[in-house]
Amino acid sequence: FSVNALATNLSKPHNILYGPDNVLWITEREGKDIVRIDPKNGTILNSIPIPNVHQSLAQDGLMGMAFDPHFNNNHYIYVAYTYDAASAGEELDLRTKITRFTYDPTTNTISKPLDLISGLSASSDHNSGRMIFGQDGKLYYTIGDQGKNQLALFCLNNLAQKLPTAQQVATKDWSTYEGKVLRMNPDGSIPDDNPEINGVKSHIYTYGHRNAQGIAFGPN
Repeated sequence: FSVNALATNLSKPHNILYGPDNVLWITEREGKDIVRIDPKNGTILNSIPIPNVHQSLAQDGLMGMAFDPHFNNNHYIYVAYTYDAASAGEELDLRTKITRFTYDPTTNTISKPLDLISGLSASSDHNSGRMIFGQDGKLYYTIGDQGKNQLALFCLNNLAQKLPTAQQVATKDWSTYEGKVLRMNPDGSIPDDNPEINGVKSHIYTYGHRNAQGIAFGPN
């Protein structure tokens, strides 16, 4: 093996993927944009700003990214990021959402934002934010335990093993989604074959996690 610096001065890169166009796509957590880089020579091809990202803390900002399995036909990309859900003039209400954008390969721009899920927890710590499509066509997303019960957040209860009630799911109260792996349809809805845990079916696929900073699928 040999090592050389391909690109430098990226603004806290969080996720790096080979795109269907054989280009490196990198989310900049603090920079709030997606940078496309030629993997042969490190040339920065362009930068795509993601609107409405709020970044001011240690682990918030622009996070995970995934390409739609049919990207070459529909040009959909999915990104996760933190945002301010507060009304104008109110104190910061930091939350996380997953948004689908349509990429235009002729202009290297994005448009037509569609929020799949919003109002997820967000924190200064342990947001996780990794995302991938499975072979089943479902979108998987890791959300951390928000750093609760440790360091500066030691007084906050860790909810990684707490599960939602049917009423919480019905009212889109995602507060118990912390410390979980979520599984959703490409439109953000709950798949019919998601596990029923304690009698409740939700986006939750697995639970009890700390800060899942990676997610991958094997061949099967």
